[in-house]
Amino acid sequence: MSLRSQGKVRSWLSRGVGLMLIVLSLASFVLMAHAILLRYHEVVDLNEQIAEINDQLAHEKQRQSELTQQIELLSEPAYIELLAREQLGLIRADDIPYGWGTVEREP
Repeated sequence: MSLRSQGKVRSWLSRGVGLMLIVLSLASFVLMAHAILLRYHEVVDLNEQIAEINDQLAHEKQRQSELTQQIELLSEPAYIELLAREQLGLIRADDIPYGWGTVEREP
């Protein structure tokens, strides 16, 4: 093999190695970019889930506040009496019952 042909072979080898390095670098870049984009989408999805959970938490805190107020009302005797009169039609022993219309009596 002559020196001239050896130089051509080395030139082709160096070009091939350089081209191979460029292709490998581009492939690595594409794979890294893909991995980063996947992570980005995961982060976006997690942030959306966090926002939804925070909304649910705010709703549940509001519901808890309403239930706490209802518990406080139900512990007041005056409110219990009001409910008994309005919803159940109960009266005190010293009240005089009155009504409009006829009263059905059980036999």
